[in-house]
Amino acid sequence: MKLCDMKRAKASKEGTAKPVQADSYGYGLTLNLDDEQMTKLGLDMPKVGAKFAIEAMAVVTHASQSADNGGKTRAVTLQLRKLGFEKFKGSMRDAVEEGVEDAEA
Repeated sequence: MKLCDMKRAKASKEGTAKPVQADSYGYGLTLNLDDEQMTKLGLDMPKVGAKFAIEAMAVVTHASQSADNGGKTRAVTLQLRKLGFEKFKGSMRDAVEEGVEDAEA
């Protein structure tokens, strides 16, 4: 699985509603898990800043596309149906290489 950096370009952060400091990543990229969900996934309480590898299966629940004088826009809503979490045991490169090896197996 190819990992894409979802950090927003500087130009797309300028139009955000947060006046103090725009987040580098969009609101839709945040995943919130409650106690029940953490228990199902076998997650203990991680420290802030801890990094996890995530594997998921999602279903598209909404898709839209439009065009007007301002240009074209498109959006998709995904509902995560199956999740797997694993704490990073090495570098990001190690995690990606391990994923490639798993995919080839």
